[in-house]
Amino acid sequence: MAYDAAGTWSDRADHHAPLFAPSADRVPGAGSAEASMKYWMNRGWPANRLKLGLPSYGRGFAASKPYEKIKKGEILPISSVAYKEVPGLMAQGWKRQWDEESQAPWLLSPDGTQIIGYDDEESIGAKVRWAKEQGFYGVFFWALDKDRLAHGKHPLLEAAAKAWP
Repeated sequence: MAYDAAGTWSDRADHHAPLFAPSADRVPGAGSAEASMKYWMNRGWPANRLKLGLPSYGRGFAASKPYEKIKKGEILPISSVAYKEVPGLMAQGWKRQWDEESQAPWLLSPDGTQIIGYDDEESIGAKVRWAKEQGFYGVFFWALDKDRLAHGKHPLLEAAAKAWP
């Protein structure tokens, strides 16, 4: 499992599942897929016995920009969002931003009062390629139903399959 590193329990808007920890992190290297996998390998688990957990949902925060301090425990209209809801949010004017350092996207609300850290095809592809390069056994998702769009496609699952041929 390499997700839920941030959420309503956090004191700032942060990615809940970045590939790499951003330099803005107070604890260098914490809260990332890379750190999660290193944790297990440092305890004797070989890479070829580990699978990287990938989320198909994101976490929302009352913030106008990434890494901004927030009110801990605040429940918002969008505290959690399934990936299948992202196209609808973008149609409502939410804007995607890419965090190059973390290899993860953000969604910013049209009124600038909320931000969502989530995964999309680009970030899933980056994580899967990285997992393969590290020699991990594979990847898994939580949860597949959150990726299924109305027309039956699974964009995140398809991006993962493409990145691990």
